[in-house]
Amino acid sequence: MKIIFLFFLGCCLASVWTPFQKKSSCKANFCTENDWSFEGEIVGFADYDDDRQIEIIVLSSDKKSIKLVKENNSGKTIKYEEFKTLLTFNETIINVIAGDFLFNGETSFIVQTFKNNIYPTYLCYHTNDKLVCGQPISLYGEATAFDVNGDNYIDLISLNSKKTTSVWMNKGDKSFKESNEYIFPTYDATFPITMADINGDCRSDLLFVVNNKGKHEIQIYTTQTTKESGDYKVLNYSLSRTIKINGTIDNILVNDFDRDGNIDLLWSMKNIIHIQYNKQKTVCKSFVKSDSSCRSQTEMCVADEDYQFEGGNSIEYILPNGIELVIEKGLSFISMGDYNIDSYPDLLVLVQNSTKTHYMMLLKNDNGKTIIEEESEKETIKQTSLGAMSGVFFDGDNKGMLDLFFNIKDESNGTSIRKVKAISNNLKPDALFVKIVGLNGVCVSSCGDGYQTISPKPYGSNYFGGMFKLALTNTDGNNIGLASVQISQTTHGSIQFPYSHIGLGRISNYIQVVEFGSNMNVSVIHQQFQSIIPNSQLVVIPHPPLKSSKWSIELYFLDLNLMFWIAISMTIALIILGIIMLVLFIRDKKKEAESHFLNMK
Repeated sequence: MKIIFLFFLGCCLASVWTPFQKKSSCKANFCTENDWSFEGEIVGFADYDDDRQIEIIVLSSDKKSIKLVKENNSGKTIKYEEFKTLLTFNETIINVIAGDFLFNGETSFIVQTFKNNIYPTYLCYHTNDKLVCGQPISLYGEATAFDVNGDNYIDLISLNSKKTTSVWMNKGDKSFKESNEYIFPTYDATFPITMADINGDCRSDLLFVVNNKGKHEIQIYTTQTTKESGDYKVLNYSLSRTIKINGTIDNILVNDFDRDGNIDLLWSMKNIIHIQYNKQKTVCKSFVKSDSSCRSQTEMCVADEDYQFEGGNSIEYILPNGIELVIEKGLSFISMGDYNIDSYPDLLVLVQNSTKTHYMMLLKNDNGKTIIEEESEKETIKQTSLGAMSGVFFDGDNKGMLDLFFNIKDESNGTSIRKVKAISNNLKPDALFVKIVGLNGVCVSSCGDGYQTISPKPYGSNYFGGMFKLALTNTDGNNIGLASVQISQTTHGSIQFPYSHIGLGRISNYIQVVEFGSNMNVSVIHQQFQSIIPNSQLVVIPHPPLKSSKWSIELYFLDLNLMFWIAISMTIALIILGIIMLVLFIRDKKKEAESHFLNMK
């Protein structure tokens, strides 16, 4: 009994101390990090040098140079410093998209400037270890980067000279050619085109905001396939749903906001943030007892054409009195990220008060049922982000918790300087996460005939519109589903990671299933991977594209401190249980000997 008492006493003492320590010397939940500040404006992220560490793509204050900012952790503290200037233009830069546009494993860029109501669009690529730009093509809107025909070469969707929607096909020879093969609606160019799997088949569909007689509607074009020859297919797009909105909106975003494994819609409208849930089949609570009303483990990428956005499947957040959304060129700014890794994506919103002072608000998604303002240290967030133009969630120290970065316009000295300020997220990580990146199909190793081995491994060749679906078990023992899209927008200042950062909440075990889906023009476009350890970085390598059964993964642990304490806890538990068993064994042997002695007498 004494041993058992000591065991429970040790458990009680352990509950007072925890290995989940705050990651910063600051004792508050959110701490301003001066060493993370630098000049310029964040316009994107990329794994530029293929080392699985994300670099920040920055636009200079005059908006004519593109620079690369990297983390420097050689000292006692982490600093962000300018690494190199990548490109310089004579005209003002409007849009920058980083990706593998040549399908050669190297990061190249689409750069758009603006002149005489035209968007000259440049493809900039590596030649002899330096970036050069080809002759521009003329677009009449910002370009959405998406592999429309599934050949692994990223195409561009925008407006043509007639102000109708066109696709510029990537020919694979460092050039784009306008095509009339695909028919899409003439969309409102105020808004980005959005890529996401809406019907559940793990192929990204396309969402357009259309202005219909002064009212907005969202048109969803789902991806259809027809067989061409052998394993290759022809991709087509057809109008699947039209969501009519009573009025005009000023933003559109997509994410799985209610943790059901399906992609939902978010739009803002005046001073209201509206989330419309996508109701379709969800993951079965038990894969042992499943039926046709839910998705079994083998049906996570089966389309459900009965999906619905209608009805009361929605929540809204109304901004407090005296605070309103900042609208620039008809568009508000909202960024998404799960800062508390509870598996419900949260929001970072650009607002202004009655004096027109701009700052950022952090809004918490409370279990997909309501949206509330994060009250903890909200004044720190406000004061650090004064003068903000936009903000973004980003894992600044690569520890798995999303920090807050703000693009600030500083006009205090009579000149307009753009700079970045940051706040570290110092919440206790009592939940789990996973980072996943899906590559674009380039070969990584053991390429075989017809493929060239690329060195270093092309970790920066991420897939635009790649879909991830996860199945895991919560603490109640039920399966839940999560969905995430890798790069859903590439225009209008949408700053997105080249990977998916997914909060898992509190789960009872490893991730049961991770399924990756692409938009390739092959028979099988998705593959499932099982028993993934959380608090890790997962790299999905969809090569060779024609044989999804041979797709592979690489897994890298990020929170080794947590793994260490898990190992220590298991070792201590085994030792304590071993001692208890040994004591019981000795006591049993002693009683048996005494009984045997009495019987002999």
